[in-house]
Amino acid sequence: MDNKADHKKVSMRERAFSQLQSAIISGEIRPGERIVEDALAAKFNVSRTPLREAIHKLEQDGLLERGANRGMIVAKLSLAEARELYDVRACLEGLAAWHAAKNLSDEARLELQERFESSYALDSETGKLKIVDRCAWVHEYILENCNHSICVEHLKKLYLHLARYQYLTRWMRGTRQVTHREHSIVIQSLILGDSFGAEAAMRNHNRISGKLAENALSQMIKQP
Repeated sequence: MDNKADHKKVSMRERAFSQLQSAIISGEIRPGERIVEDALAAKFNVSRTPLREAIHKLEQDGLLERGANRGMIVAKLSLAEARELYDVRACLEGLAAWHAAKNLSDEARLELQERFESSYALDSETGKLKIVDRCAWVHEYILENCNHSICVEHLKKLYLHLARYQYLTRWMRGTRQVTHREHSIVIQSLILGDSFGAEAAMRNHNRISGKLAENALSQMIKQP
């Protein structure tokens, strides 16, 4: 019985954490908005204890912060933070891409080529190739193959904060084609074993992504 009770407690805490984190990243709970425990406990169908544990963890992660006389609030977004996050990401992902390009085996490069080619499909109406996959998986692929544990550790921490800014650009017009083109340059460098090319392509991709996030955030700030 104790094991079942402990498992249930952990599951409730994980569910509360996952749901609250997702609500913050997606903007469902907006930056600067107050965290109301009773309302969230009812919304997520969890008790106050696991919810408080989730809130504490998210405060440690930097997604929640103490507001002036308002209890806990969602950490605000800022243009300065966006620039810094994407600057650091460009450096770390560039380094990871450099190592991944060097480390891949011939078999891995062939598999990568096949996976990239599957990002296109023939449009039955136009008879032309169309993009069916933006190849966003290349980021995770690089982490899995760079063999640089410290770089990976810091990137995973960074991704949590970047997710909020990335979500702002999710529905921006034309980003699908732009993102696929940038990812394809990174992938081709990896396939060729061109470490410097992979690093440069990844840095450029992050520079462009950072500008998109800044533009999206600027538009959000202008909204009443």
